[in-house]
Amino acid sequence: MTDDRRRIDLDKWLRTRVKILNDSGGRGFDTGVRTYNCPLCRDTKGRGWSNVAYWTTGCFNIGCVACERLEGGALELARRLEGIRMRADTFILLKNKFGVARPIEYKPLPRQGDDFVRWPEGMKPLAGPADPWRRTYLKFIEKQWGISEADAETWGLGYCLTGYYANRVIIPIVMDGEPVAFQARAIVDVKPKPKYLTSRHGAQDDPKAECFRSASAILFNYDRVNEGDEVLLVEGVGDVMGWHRGKPDRKPVAVAMLGISLTPEKLSLLAAKSPSRIILAVDAEPAAQKQADEMFSTLLDNDLPVVLATWQGGKDAGSGALPVERAATLRDADLNRLR
Repeated sequence: MTDDRRRIDLDKWLRTRVKILNDSGGRGFDTGVRTYNCPLCRDTKGRGWSNVAYWTTGCFNIGCVACERLEGGALELARRLEGIRMRADTFILLKNKFGVARPIEYKPLPRQGDDFVRWPEGMKPLAGPADPWRRTYLKFIEKQWGISEADAETWGLGYCLTGYYANRVIIPIVMDGEPVAFQARAIVDVKPKPKYLTSRHGAQDDPKAECFRSASAILFNYDRVNEGDEVLLVEGVGDVMGWHRGKPDRKPVAVAMLGISLTPEKLSLLAAKSPSRIILAVDAEPAAQKQADEMFSTLLDNDLPVVLATWQGGKDAGSGALPVERAATLRDADLNRLR
């Protein structure tokens, strides 16, 4: 049995739709078989059956669509009886209404009083008089993320010409109203260093530390999320700034994971906002899509409403793309194993 099926009480759902005839035992009851009058063919002789352990179902009434075994198993039976178009939506309904409770794996988050930030030496604000250097960086953010100088001021962007963060845009990360970390995005090829660098975390008395929070406990644009909001969960800060360019209050609220990893700390932060829905939109690369599938399951397993989406009409939000839901298509393919 897959982990996904373990988290749904299929027996409980089945009993809301039919009267179980072998409740007193026998006819395979102890191995998960439940017999009933098949609702698909209006059977009256107990020919319908489902195995709630293996998610198989069928009917012994010749001519029934489920005779002898229904393609798609119990998930297909549920789809038909609930009147739902997609098996993916059916699975989500079963998970939400008949899921086995599983607590969110909270991890302690940094105490607010421990937060601090040491900005890179020589960092300058990006918004201001357009001298030759600033113009270079302003052109970069407009081309890369589609954002303006006014947006740069909104996000508090800076830049560095020298030092460890030379030739990088500095992006402050604000949580609880205070900067807690930053990311630095290179505007030129900086190999072997990565394009993005995140501030080095540690205790404040450590001279090498630039912030207290590790990357596992920070989300970009988190403060703009109100309780019950719809959240557009994306990979990077550029996706967020591109989505909200010129529209800081645009809905859904975009939040960046700062990578392609959903840690228990980030999960805790998201759960604390009780979002009405999370739209998980990552890049189209196969590796990112595979990771997105895993994150989708993690969010669903922790009772957070989520759908998967891909960027269409461009590479990402900065190029004008929109997140288009793909959850149903993906989950149908993924749930074939439940047959």
